[in-house]
Parts: sequence; C-alpha cells; structure tokens
Amino acid sequence: MKKYEGLFILKSNLTDEENGKLVNSILDVVAKNGGKVDAKEDLGTRDLAYNIKKEKKGRYLLVYFTAEASAIASMEKTYKINESILRTVVFINEAA
Repeated sequence: MKKYEGLFILKSNLTDEENGKLVNSILDVVAKNGGKVDAKEDLGTRDLAYNIKKEKKGRYLLVYFTAEASAIASMEKTYKINESILRTVVFINEAA
C-alpha cells in the first residue's frame, strides 16, 4: 500500500453540519476502498483563481491516506459524481 494526499475543494456555502457530513463521506470512500485515513486538515475557505461550477470560493480539505494503487481510480470516480465537491486531486506522498 502507498501513501497518498488528496486535496478536495468543497462548496463554501455549505452549513457546518453539511460540511461535516461531506467530509465524513469523503473519508468513508477511502475506507470502503480498503484504505486507511492517516490525517485530515481543513485549510479553510479561499477565493478561487477562476470560477469552478459557478462558484467563486471554495473550502479546501487535505486528506492523508494509505491505499492500494488500484483503488484510486474508483475513489476519484466516486468523488466526481458528488456535486458538493468542486475539484479533487490525489497524488502520491513521496515524503512518507
């Protein structure tokens, strides 16, 4: 299993409860695909460089996790269909 970092840009207009549920669903996708979440970090709300899905601001979430390489494509596919997730980038954590 390899270590990964996932950067998620979420809609900024979600309530704290909705945001909490969304973060939990993101973490659940990792677990359902045989991965393990090592840490997560809320980086706060920031202005976007350009509009994404007509949104001007986004809430950034950084997730460190361990998973099999074969599970990454399945996870990214699941994240793309969630309309509250504006962007997702998953990359290998070389430092770990």
